[in-house]
Amino acid sequence: MYLGSSKLPCMICAHARAAHYLCQTICPGFGEGMQEVIRDTKGIPLEEFLNQVSAAIRTQLPGTYWVRAEILNCTKKNYWSIELSSYDNESQKAKIRANIWASNSNIVTQFESQTGATLKPGLKILFACSVQFHAEFGISLNISEIDPSFTLGDMELRLNAIRLRLQNIGEFDLNRRLPTPQDFTSVAVISPHDAAGLGDFQSQIEILQRHYLCQFKYFTAAFQGKEVSDSVVMAMSKVVNEFRSGIHYDALIILRGGGDKAGIFQLNEIKIARGVCRCPIPVLVGIGHERDSTILDEVANSRFPTPSSVASYIKTCVVKNAREARLNYQKFVGATSKTLFLARQDAQHHKSQIEIQSRRQLEKSRSNVIANRQRLLHCVIRSIQQARFDNAANYQSLRSLSYRKVQQASEDIRANRQQLIFNSQVDIKSAKNSVMSTFEQLTWLGGYSLTSARTEITSLHKELVSSSNQMIFYFQQSLNQDMQTINSQSTRKLLIASNEIAKQFATLKYSAEKIVSLSKAEVTLFIEKLLLQDPARILSRGFAYVQSSSGQVITNTNDLHVGQTISIHMKDGKINAVISGE
Repeated sequence: MYLGSSKLPCMICAHARAAHYLCQTICPGFGEGMQEVIRDTKGIPLEEFLNQVSAAIRTQLPGTYWVRAEILNCTKKNYWSIELSSYDNESQKAKIRANIWASNSNIVTQFESQTGATLKPGLKILFACSVQFHAEFGISLNISEIDPSFTLGDMELRLNAIRLRLQNIGEFDLNRRLPTPQDFTSVAVISPHDAAGLGDFQSQIEILQRHYLCQFKYFTAAFQGKEVSDSVVMAMSKVVNEFRSGIHYDALIILRGGGDKAGIFQLNEIKIARGVCRCPIPVLVGIGHERDSTILDEVANSRFPTPSSVASYIKTCVVKNAREARLNYQKFVGATSKTLFLARQDAQHHKSQIEIQSRRQLEKSRSNVIANRQRLLHCVIRSIQQARFDNAANYQSLRSLSYRKVQQASEDIRANRQQLIFNSQVDIKSAKNSVMSTFEQLTWLGGYSLTSARTEITSLHKELVSSSNQMIFYFQQSLNQDMQTINSQSTRKLLIASNEIAKQFATLKYSAEKIVSLSKAEVTLFIEKLLLQDPARILSRGFAYVQSSSGQVITNTNDLHVGQTISIHMKDGKINAVISGE
């Protein structure tokens, strides 16, 4: 294709390499024409060449085209200068410069009013434009219209994708299921350093900090730019780490404080949303935009339109709790006063009853002690008498047994002695007979051994006498040993009986002392309980009661009226006062 005349080839790409694809598209004869120009050794001036390029573009792309792109950079002077780009899988595929001239700047105003977003890097737009090529400034686009519905649709599409992802992984309502805080003592706040809403928030909660009702710790994060996601998530991580280390936070507040819709939509990041969902602390969001919401508003525990509304909610909760505490305190004081009066009356009544019961108990305890003592003494005396009786009986029994054994031994000795004497006499008589017989025989035989026989008889007689004496000595020794054994056993049994009597007496004495000690402890404990219910002790712990001028105890504020004279009774005296107002 030729421009101007059939002999003049298209020479468009001499100015910018980026326009090479466009030249090939709009001028099929581009390659052939360029070869002819190159062969023309004389050539044409650059300005004339670029003017021909401009004319070719106007001829081949004469109208307006709808194009979608992402804003890479944007500056405003007397007009809008915008750098546009196109991405495919995160890689840049094309880039060009575009302008919105001052005469057409109303399209920006209309776009911002309809979308709530301003033109800034990262925003995707659908716009109507025409192509312009200038010999000095190169190729550019002149934007004449911007479609707000495309930008809004892209924002909503991104928001829906995040919402669906959170629902699929089961984290969408994790933070929303946490109990919404109704009382605040320590709060963590994440916001930009110079956010306008932060100042509004701090001005309202300053009174809470001044009176130490609630403390706030601030964590700074960037809410605009490429580092939004990492910055906010890092700030949330710091809060959660402190919370898990033992630092208590009732809530985590995320504040922004106004801004355009596109700026607010920068918070629609999956990392930030997951951080809010998984946060173990209830998250309160005050982004600062009443009409539009972000994914944070949907997943947070509570959503507020502005930072000021978050502060108002906290103040309302604190004031409500303070009023409830004051009302409960007043109810407690009234109930305590009434209870104190009734307790005082009961104490007086119980005191008199306790005194009477104490006297009765003391008398009863004294009587019981005396009776127990008498019974103990009687038991001891009876035990001693019984022991003495048993000892005497045992002694008599032992004595009788010993006497019987001695008598039996004596009788046995006498019987043995008589038997021995009898046996000795028999033996002697037998021996005598034998001797006489032998003597007769010897005499008959001739008496030659008479001397020997006499000697033998004399020896036999001595042996018999010696054996009798030995047997008598043996029986006497046996009798003495039996007597010693009987005496030793009697002494041992008497000692055992004495020890048993001593043990029984010690046991009886310990039981009597224990009964007396327990009786004293019961009486002492009863008296201590009586003293603890003394009204003076109750007043000494800081309590007081109110009486009217007639001496009636007042337990309810409804019983008071203006001008009434009352007396307040304390530990060290009373104070007269007059009711001046409610």
